[in-house]
Amino acid sequence: MNTVTRAVNWRAVGFFVLISFGLAYALDAILLSTLGLAHPLAIVPISLRMFTPLIATVIVCRFITFEKWTGAVGLGQESFANGQWKKIVSSVFIGFVLVVGVIAASIALATAAGWLNPDWEMTQTRAPLIEAGADISPTVLIVMTVIQAFIAGITINALMAFGEEAGWRGWLQNALEPLGRLSQVLLIGVIWGLWHAPLIAAGYNFSDQIPGAVAVLLFTAFCISFGAVLSWLSLRSKSVLPAAIGHAFFNALAGFPAMLVATGDTWDRVLAAPMGVPGISIFAVVAVVLFSSSHSVKSKA
Repeated sequence: MNTVTRAVNWRAVGFFVLISFGLAYALDAILLSTLGLAHPLAIVPISLRMFTPLIATVIVCRFITFEKWTGAVGLGQESFANGQWKKIVSSVFIGFVLVVGVIAASIALATAAGWLNPDWEMTQTRAPLIEAGADISPTVLIVMTVIQAFIAGITINALMAFGEEAGWRGWLQNALEPLGRLSQVLLIGVIWGLWHAPLIAAGYNFSDQIPGAVAVLLFTAFCISFGAVLSWLSLRSKSVLPAAIGHAFFNALAGFPAMLVATGDTWDRVLAAPMGVPGISIFAVVAVVLFSSSHSVKSKA
């Protein structure tokens, strides 16, 4: 991505935020005032809103900054020159390992803290399968879930996540480069979290288990910690693709702990979910380790 020394173009950033938020919030308003989050078709506007940051980058590059779009979002020549594609591929696999590892660690942390009482036999999850004549063991089911998540992460989920990441870890990350790495990553995380605000406040992700305002703050903290890891992947590879695919991997696996919930129990999405307290804490630690040990992605500012 472009790292030429320059000042932040706050006018362009403002327009990017205004467009991406405006379009997303408009879709949220339509969804929440008509179908509601529980409706089977709610997935349609929720999926469409993922492309609003991408749309914002196209508009800003065309009418505000006059940048070449591919370079501005992390798909320029330097992303693929001189064998850089090897860094992209390795970053994709690193992202997958990190996502799987953090989700596993978040389950372990939630279990150790008493926030999750896992049913390793996956009784609830396997019941429909057994009833249908497919008695799959828990181990095989876990392996199948991880494999399916990987496939989804490099295909359909990646396409959806790119709609967001072209904006967050693509254009916006490049635009905020002059701030220095810490401020850059923190501000992107805050913007990313608030972009989700209407849905989160309405119960998305935390299922009304906490007040809407608290849920927005909690999810913003998640966006900062997980977003920092995604930023590291894109900075390491000089491409937005590993961030988009890493985001896609997480989306495919975030609900895995629900498969371990015992019959009669309720999944605590605040204390026993990867987007809750365990995931926020572990992603934050991982991000600190990654940035501290990687001189190539440390800020010059």
